[in-house]
Amino acid sequence: MQSKLQSVRRYFDSDAARYGGERYPEEPQTCEQYSYLVRRDYVLGMLSRGAARPGVALDIGCGPGVYTRHLLDRGWRVWGLDLAPKMLQVARQSAGAGPAGFTVGQTTRLPFGDARADAVICIGVLAYVESEAETVAEIARVLKPGGCAVIQIANAYAPIRLEHRLRWEIGRRIRRGPADEEDRLREQVRLASQMPGPFTELCKGAGLAVRESRFYDFRLPVLTRVWPRGALAVGRGFENAGGTALTGWWGAGFLARFERTR
Repeated sequence: MQSKLQSVRRYFDSDAARYGGERYPEEPQTCEQYSYLVRRDYVLGMLSRGAARPGVALDIGCGPGVYTRHLLDRGWRVWGLDLAPKMLQVARQSAGAGPAGFTVGQTTRLPFGDARADAVICIGVLAYVESEAETVAEIARVLKPGGCAVIQIANAYAPIRLEHRLRWEIGRRIRRGPADEEDRLREQVRLASQMPGPFTELCKGAGLAVRESRFYDFRLPVLTRVWPRGALAVGRGFENAGGTALTGWWGAGFLARFERTR
């Protein structure tokens, strides 16, 4: 496995036990936590609108099973794939006795046959992949014709992304104390962000036609750190107003629902 993927795997393995609790609390205290919670609602809503009935859902980058229990409760049979084995241990616990299976794998070589999935979700993954084009091609390959794919990308236009890139680069160069797994991740991985227009065109070229989309995660640079409660209030307000193109240019995340057309 290449050093980049090894670093990603080690980081998420180290984060497995606390991942869900830190990002998906009962009541969000920060704008970032709120963005994770509303993203989950948006993904499940898009899936329900794009799939006529529950079938087999492939969750690429399933992590500790953030979506697993929700999908099972809605009647889906779940395949979960992740690069980090310890994440999958937590995911198996979240599935209980439900119809779910989990495997370690990479997005550019999905260990599933052609046209096997009725739906695919790929959330919080494309910032880390080896190849966006190969990942999209694999999603299209395993999805049945007419099937639904919900994919998330980091919006490169968002102001918060610039702040993150600056902090990421500074963090790679200035370290206090011994290196931890996040430090090692910074050394090996430059997190990718995408432009929504070119990305949806890439998907179109793979046979995935966009059926709906929205921006989300309206965090403001600096405010999220100096006044978390104020940033949370602003984020809630913009989410309630809707992630339209008018406000979407500074939404940190972009979600789209696709249909496989060929």
